[in-house]
Amino acid sequence: MSDVRAVPMDLRWRGGPSDAAGFTVIELLITTAIFVVVLASIGTYLIAGTRTYEVTGQRTEQMQDSEAVLQLLRYEAAMAGYRGISESTYDRPFTLGGPETLEIEMSGSGGRLTMRYFEDRFVGASDTGERTVTFYVDPAEHALVREEQRPGDVATVELMAGSVARMDIIEVVDRDRVRYDVDDIASGAVVKPNDVAGITLQITFTDGRLWEFLIGLSNPQIYSVSTN
Repeated sequence: MSDVRAVPMDLRWRGGPSDAAGFTVIELLITTAIFVVVLASIGTYLIAGTRTYEVTGQRTEQMQDSEAVLQLLRYEAAMAGYRGISESTYDRPFTLGGPETLEIEMSGSGGRLTMRYFEDRFVGASDTGERTVTFYVDPAEHALVREEQRPGDVATVELMAGSVARMDIIEVVDRDRVRYDVDDIASGAVVKPNDVAGITLQITFTDGRLWEFLIGLSNPQIYSVSTN
């Protein structure tokens, strides 16, 4: 019978140094650095997105204000020279300056546009309806201003749209659709047309954007063009 000896065996698994549980200091530093870079990238993206949203919101608000002012300008221009439709009012004189129903003034800082008319809607018993309205840019406020004068009242001044650098009246358009440069009229280089059907305005915003648009005139005008 053969002699069989039991050989003791240690069946426990013995792992090497590379199999130790947990992370080394170097691995933790690398992971932290990657996390910081990713977090910084996300933060930069969020900040840029927020700034873009704010700028877009500001520009949208400016556009809405400017559109509202444009509509008001068109209304005032359409009213310029209006005296009423009855036989007793169609030739009534203006008492607030005049006799011009439309005044175009140009200077190195921009233009002023003044319109005179009689309002016959929503007018009180003591109100003649006479209006003198002037649009210009206040350079200190960077705002387009509407100034209104009524007989016996102090002029009211409203800031209509912000971020406006200047307003220029650049052209006069006659009834035959011929365009005349305002500077040429003011200097005498061309003869001022007898009547006008429209004027071309240019608005410059503080961010460099330009708006150029034609405003129609519905009534016959007595108008003047001058430079300061």
